[in-house]
Amino acid sequence: MASQGLTEIITKALTDEDYRKRLLEAPEEILKDYDLEAAELKMLRNLKPEAFEEAADMDVEERQSKSGLGMGLGSLMSGRDAAAGNVSNLINVLMNKYG
Repeated sequence: MASQGLTEIITKALTDEDYRKRLLEAPEEILKDYDLEAAELKMLRNLKPEAFEEAADMDVEERQSKSGLGMGLGSLMSGRDAAAGNVSNLINVLMNKYG
């Protein structure tokens, strides 16, 4: 299970474009404020911009398969998915790919 800090970082990166850019370009600036496990730090340091594009694509596919409607990026980037706890699925994917 992802730490609260990792969940907070990913959620904010999904909803705040400036924060996401800082995370991708200078992760140490953001990571210094969190007590993260080694695997979480590794994943965050290895993230690529495509990770968030893939997250949006993954969200669209999941929503289409569940409802037949492509609500997709709009709700993902608004933070509603994170608030509902669905960010944990995204974190698992990111850990597997970038960790």
